[in-house]
Amino acid sequence: MTTSNTTESSTVASPRVRVRAAVSVRVLPVVLAVAAVLFGAAASVAATGEAAEWEGDVVRFVNGWPDALEPWFWTIQQAGMLAAPAIGGLLLAWRGGRWGYAVPFVVLTPLKLGIEWLVIKQLIDRGRPWETLGGDLVLRGEILENSGFPSGHATTAVAFAVLICAFLPLRWRWVPLFWALWVGIARLYFCLLYTSDAADDLVSGEGA
Repeated sequence: MTTSNTTESSTVASPRVRVRAAVSVRVLPVVLAVAAVLFGAAASVAATGEAAEWEGDVVRFVNGWPDALEPWFWTIQQAGMLAAPAIGGLLLAWRGGRWGYAVPFVVLTPLKLGIEWLVIKQLIDRGRPWETLGGDLVLRGEILENSGFPSGHATTAVAFAVLICAFLPLRWRWVPLFWALWVGIARLYFCLLYTSDAADDLVSGEGA
């Protein structure tokens, strides 16, 4: 009897941790509608090609934070790398045992790139802060010369965060969204975005 119980218990497989989507599809039209309105407001500001004086003040303030924070902000903004959503989605799918979970994460990057480069950046061309605010800024990291609206890093990070939220309990959804917010702040720190650029990325990433 003891031998049988031991054998039987040894053959029981460890249960796989299940990950289930926690967001109803009924909220998606509302999210998309809100994102579209906010995106239009931010785009109307950026379309002028200029930034308000207060936006320059915000960039100077964040850019003036200590150099010791540069490694921290560099790490934070890696959530906006093009490969980040695909990697995160594949890990989530592996953990949940359903590879279909990875599809929206993998599709996100090419979809975002198409909308960003073939549509938005063709319509709106606004320089980055380091180009337009003068020489009193601290330049750190890569220097980009293309239009800063919208920011690829921040948009990717927010869209990635929203997808992750769909699989998290309500009490934990603030974590990826808070991280995405700091990606936008990091881009201000590196003088690559204006405030309205970052605000647009928050809403366009939400609707992506």
